[in-house]
This record gives sequence, C-alpha cells and structure tokens, in this order.
Amino acid sequence: MSTFASGTITVSNATPGQSVSINIAPQQGFAWSSGNPSDPNNSGITLSTTSGSPVPVNSFSMTNQVMQTITASGGSSTGSSTISFNISTYISNAGTGGYVGMSCTADPGVTVTFAFSNSKSVTLSSAQIGVMWPT
Repeated sequence: MSTFASGTITVSNATPGQSVSINIAPQQGFAWSSGNPSDPNNSGITLSTTSGSPVPVNSFSMTNQVMQTITASGGSSTGSSTISFNISTYISNAGTGGYVGMSCTADPGVTVTFAFSNSKSVTLSSAQIGVMWPT
C-alpha cells in the first residue's frame, strides 16, 4: 500500500521560455503524484505565485519520475523580467520511507528548492540529493 506526502517546489529567477525539470530517482517506489486517491481533501497539483498573479506557464507535464514546466515566452504578468512560482504537489511511496532521491535540470540562474510539508527546504541541482521522507 502506498503512502502519500505533500510537498512544495519553489522555482525562483526563471525567465520567459525556460524549462525546469524536477526528477525523482526511480528507486524504492517513490513517484510524483496528484495526491491520495482515498482522500479527496488531499489531492491536486497547484501552481501559484506569492503575489497571487497567474503563473506564466507554457506547458506543464508530469510522469512518475519527472515534473516539468516551461515558462511562457510572454513573460511575467507582473512586468518583472524573472518569474518565481510554487508547485504544491504530492509524492507517493510504495516502500517504507527512507530518502527520496531528487535532482533538477534548469537553465543557469534558476533556483529550485523542495520541501515536504513542515520540513526544511533543500536546494536541488543536477546532482542527486536524498530528501528524508516525512515521519
């Protein structure tokens, strides 16, 4: 039986037209998820900005191991040259916990962090890092 944990990805300093991919290593049964299917109150994926303005995204896709966004070429609706936004999502765990292997692929200058709810955020890079499954 799978367990589910919510988390937040924060993308900062992206510019229009950039791609950001957040990867989960295909080990120990971890996968991106849109939530717990047995709990409709804890499901869904949300893209948001701190200002409440629309997130300028050209495309969004998700597989078990990769979540990818491409920012819209039109730019930020706030008039800023950079785009910062959050993705609230879930990870499923078919195993017993442990560490989720995570990494990201992003253009230079883009900062990507991840945090499980009520946990400290970690900065992601092209090198895989272990993020402790919440207890």
